[in-house]
Amino acid sequence: MTRLNVTIKESDNEIQNRINKVIAKRLNLSFPNSVREIESLVKKRLFDAVVSQPEYKSLDGGTLGIELGLVDGVDRLRNIIIVWLNNIEVKFTKFSSKGGQSLTGGITINAIDNTYDDVLSLGEANFVTEKGENLPWLAWLLSAGSSTIIADYRIRFAIGSGRTGGGSMKTGGSWQVPPQFAGRNGDNFITRAILGIQDDLEQDVKRIVESKI
Repeated sequence: MTRLNVTIKESDNEIQNRINKVIAKRLNLSFPNSVREIESLVKKRLFDAVVSQPEYKSLDGGTLGIELGLVDGVDRLRNIIIVWLNNIEVKFTKFSSKGGQSLTGGITINAIDNTYDDVLSLGEANFVTEKGENLPWLAWLLSAGSSTIIADYRIRFAIGSGRTGGGSMKTGGSWQVPPQFAGRNGDNFITRAILGIQDDLEQDVKRIVESKI
């Protein structure tokens, strides 16, 4: 019997690094093909999540539009959602091997600017009354919480009353965003929408990427 002696001169790290480079090459060819599909999926999932929020539903014929004095609140919010969706970015960073132990790289999804600067300055996010007063209704929903916004006035619901035909402000008391809709930085209807889709989205992204490998 002839014996074959094989001597491996490379170190474990060198072998692992060569393997990682092969894997990185494969991933770098397949991952970019996933970016557009992932971006479309993120936009669809986020849109569906936002329009299912109580704030959206209440602006669409509910009491929130009356509270805010908006006759076209849901149309305004829909235009704002479109801006958010258009600003979504899915970025691919090439995989590389460092030190032979691990691969770095992957896909990063940038969704909502947590300062909301991209939408708060929009005309849709601000309502100017007949008296020329600016009502930053979106900022109120996103970050005002339960703090008093209008002192010495309260909302009185009455059919045929006010701009919306459903109520108007009357003297006495105070007004703030209704507690069920009161949002704060990091805890409002858009952040809840994002958190609500996060787990399912992670699985969908994984499925898309694996289908391209």
